[in-house]
Amino acid sequence: MRHSPLAIRAVCATVLAIQMAVSRAAPVEGPIYQLRVYGLVDEHKDAFHARFRDHALPIMKRHGFDVISIWETRESRRFLPIRNG
Repeated sequence: MRHSPLAIRAVCATVLAIQMAVSRAAPVEGPIYQLRVYGLVDEHKDAFHARFRDHALPIMKRHGFDVISIWETRESRRFLPIRNG
């Protein structure tokens, strides 16, 4: 999968803006959530889901991370788990 330079720059600029805002913010009390985005290839989607379920989730749980939501987009073929910890 090839990403356009404009899309890559937009993602980098967004990440930088978030990092700058977080560095200036007051300390956060309560849980911190993490959104992960994985690109999917249709031919390997079932294998990816099986590996995530059978391998990655147990490792995350063992290290104290709770996956609280998972969804998949149709348009951009992305897999999006949200976890806290």
